[in-house]
Amino acid sequence: MNIYKGDVVMNITIIGRKCTPRESFKERAEQKLRKVEKFFGPDADAKVTASAEKNDKAVEITLSKGGY
Repeated sequence: MNIYKGDVVMNITIIGRKCTPRESFKERAEQKLRKVEKFFGPDADAKVTASAEKNDKAVEITLSKGGY
């Protein structure tokens, strides 16, 4: 999924570990990442990892720019 805003494009990858993220989760993650998009520029990548175990749920967001 890509976010387009003028010339700025952020590539977003959403991964579920031991769970399947719903469409509403994906839309919410995209909405929140729009706020930080302006700081990273057109070659930014965002990796969102959602994981669920018995009573624990976690979301990890990794942002990178230029392959770093």
